[in-house]
Parts: sequence; C-alpha cells; structure tokens
Amino acid sequence: MKNILEYLEISAEKYPKKTAIADRDKSCTFGELKNSASLLGNHPVLKNSTDSPVGIFASHSAETIILMLGVLYSGNFYVPLNPDLPCDKLSQIITDSGMTVIIGTDMEEKAKQSGFDGTYIDFSEIPANGEVALIPNISQTAPMFAIYTSGSTGKPKGVLKNHLSMISFIEAYVDEFGFDENIVIGNQTPFFFDASAKDIYLMLRTGARMEILPAEFFSFPVMLIKYMNERKVSFISWVPTALSIVTKLNTFSEVLPLYLEKVFFVGEAFPAKQLKKWMTALPDVKFVNLYGSSETAGICCFCGITEAPEEDGQLPIGKPLKNCNVFLMDDGKFVTDGVGEIHVSGNSLADCYYNDEEKTQNSFFIGELPDGSRNRVFRTGDIAKYNENGDLIFVSRRDNQIKHLGYRIELGEIEHTAQSIDGVAKACCVYNRKRQKIILVCEPSPQSTITADEIRRIIKTKLADYMHPAKVLTMDALPLNANGKTDRPLIEKIVMKEKN
Repeated sequence: MKNILEYLEISAEKYPKKTAIADRDKSCTFGELKNSASLLGNHPVLKNSTDSPVGIFASHSAETIILMLGVLYSGNFYVPLNPDLPCDKLSQIITDSGMTVIIGTDMEEKAKQSGFDGTYIDFSEIPANGEVALIPNISQTAPMFAIYTSGSTGKPKGVLKNHLSMISFIEAYVDEFGFDENIVIGNQTPFFFDASAKDIYLMLRTGARMEILPAEFFSFPVMLIKYMNERKVSFISWVPTALSIVTKLNTFSEVLPLYLEKVFFVGEAFPAKQLKKWMTALPDVKFVNLYGSSETAGICCFCGITEAPEEDGQLPIGKPLKNCNVFLMDDGKFVTDGVGEIHVSGNSLADCYYNDEEKTQNSFFIGELPDGSRNRVFRTGDIAKYNENGDLIFVSRRDNQIKHLGYRIELGEIEHTAQSIDGVAKACCVYNRKRQKIILVCEPSPQSTITADEIRRIIKTKLADYMHPAKVLTMDALPLNANGKTDRPLIEKIVMKEKN
C-alpha cells in the first residue's frame, strides 16, 4: 500500500453503492465519495499548489471528508481548520503553515478576517461533473496532513504526518481488533482533531459505514443512545468525558445501546466508577483503553479491559500495538522497574512539527532501542511505569511532575485519588509555583452534596502528608476544551486568581 487513497479506490470498487458516511440529514456512498473527491482533486488551483498545505474548514459533515481526500488526490496535503476558532488563532495557523489555498463553504469572510490573502475555493460552487484526478504518483513518505494543537504555551503547533504513518497504524489497528466492512462507526470527534483520523481511515480501509453523531445529542444522552440504535452503531472510540456524560445521567436505566459491540476510549483517564457503570450495563461489549499522542498516527498502546475495575483502581494503557516499539527511559537509561518517560519508535511516528525545527529536534531523535538497534524515537513527555503483568500504567505528564517539599510528586496521582472518592466526578490538580502550594479542583457528581472540606479530609487519609493539597475547590463542571478534555490551562488561570 503506497498511498492512503488506495483504501478509497479499493472500497469504492468493492462497495460502490454502500453508504460510506452518513449524518442526520444526508449520506454519501463510497462511489460518490470517490467521484466527488477525485473531481475536486483536479481543480486547477489545487493542481498548481504544491509548496504548502491546503487549509480546510472542517465542519462535522461528510463534506469535510470529501475536501480532505480531494486535496490528497491533487497531490497536496491538508490542514483541518476549526470553523469556530477565533480569528487570531486561525491567523496563527495560517501564518505558521504558510498556506496559500483554503477550501470551505461560506467561510471566505472568516478566512479574510483571519488575515488570509491567498486563494479561497468555495466548495459549493464546484461543478458536480467534470474531469477527475487519478491517484498521484507520490511516495509513502509524502506529507498527508498536519494537525495543529494548542501546545502547552497556547501557541498552535503543527504535527505533520505522512501516508506511511497512517497506513502503518490502520493496518495494525485492523489486524489487532478484527475490524471489517460490517462495523458501523459512531463518530464523536470533530474532524479538526487528530483522533478523528482513526474513524475516517478505518472507514476507508474496511468499507465500513461511519455515522457522524450530532454534537448536540451529547447534552441529551438518552436521545444520543436512541439515535445510535436507529443507525445501528456497533463501534465507538470516544474520549472518556463523552462516555461519562452517558453514565453520570443514568441513561442506561432508560435505554441501552442495542447494537454496540466495541467501546474504545482514548485521550485521558476514564474514571473507574464511570467505566464500571458501562461494563455492568453492557457485559457482552468489548472495552479497550487506547493510548497515543498526536505525534504518532492513531495509537501506540492498548489494553483490553476484561472486568470492571475497583473504585480506586487505575487502568493500564497496556502493551504496544504491533507496529510500534514502546519503552521507558529516565536520564538516558532504559527503565524496566520504576518510573520513566514513555518513548515510541516505529513507522507510525509523525514527520515533524511543521516549520519548527527546534521543537522537532527536542522531541524526535535517532536513538538506541532496547534490542540494541537504532531508529527514530519520539519522547512523549508522559511518565509511566510497568505493573506486574508488564502493562504500562500512565502516571502523569512530565509537565505535571513537580518538586514540592523536597519530594517529586505526580499531580496525576492526586487527581486519580480524588476521582476515586464517592461523589467526585472529575478532578484537576495544579501547582502554584510562586506560593509553592498544591491546589485540587473537583467536579462533584450529579446530585452529590460532597463539599471541598469533605474531599480534603478524605484525601488526607489516602495520601502521604507531603501530597496533601493546600486547598480544595469545587466547580459545578470543570471547563472542557474543544476536544472534550479537561481544560487544564483555563483551570490554572482560574485557580491562580484565587487567594491561595
């Protein structure tokens, strides 16, 4: 497999009239998807734009998939843009990437307000018929797409991936979990986020159907599950926050997902008590914890969960997918017993941080692997350890590891302990370095009356003295970023305004 577009070519030939993508209002067959994408790929502006990525305003619809694939048919690579981003953030991405072409529908004014002065293509004005493009003659290592993430500094950083990295991941993913054309994927992740690529290219590879789930239904989980039943969704890969919404509101007491066979979760820790509710309600469903970062295509580790964990139990992130080499290092030495930083090697690694050589060199390097060979390696910034079964256990982010009272402390351990308390739905722990104080912020469970003082008293019975938070705060709901994860930078800003 040389080019990711071969997946679409094969599926369109095998299943030309089968639905590839569907949302609440419309659908698109594999034949229609190939025709529309290859027609866009022959657009003269795209055919003459090969020096920089093509921007795509990525709505949560089938249209976005056509735009992505159309750009690939033209021989270019794409950058998905969040249509709801403030203009100053869009401007940073446009400037950093150097894009001179953007495609969208009714988004030209937003592009101009963001400082874009290149060529804008309105997809709604492209004719439905015309000459189509063939698969471009490019190498496996040709750029495929760049995903911009906010980064710890708030400045967007572009993670560039090639065709080989995505093919390597998808082949290992399909092989490991036995996906085929019969699955129905329930897509939750917006298409301007990296995690959505797992759903998109799995659909193309297998000939499966992808149902784009309406975002507003996640505020009304009973409606969400009923919609999934109508569309016969059999597989989901969501962030734990989205999964927890369902169980926090006792949705399963009213309706169960009737066709669900596999539930994968990725991106953050899944509170054990919420996972237990899913597993108790759906005992025949396969549950898998996935682990990976934007700098790897898809995931690099996984762990099948065979029994509901204890309330204070921690889920392993597991063992490497077969296309990856994953190991721990600390101070330049391999770690087999103790805590170390997760390092990843293999074909699924991203190329670089686009247009940022310094950051690339700080995170990617040619190094020795545990077997003595040498290869390209990515240092993740995630701290982990091995359990007695040889599975990796996530401990914390390197950024969230602090020195306090002479001790090295993982803030993630405090968060995990807080989330194990009955009545606490989520927790986020931050450190005021100026005042040298640990602050814990908790979101109580629905209908819970637990107070900050009660949480603090329980924490003191579970953690060593030097790990006790100086202050515990409660919020009705921890703020989330656009990807549905806890918005730690915003919480830090809120906390630092408090009189600590």
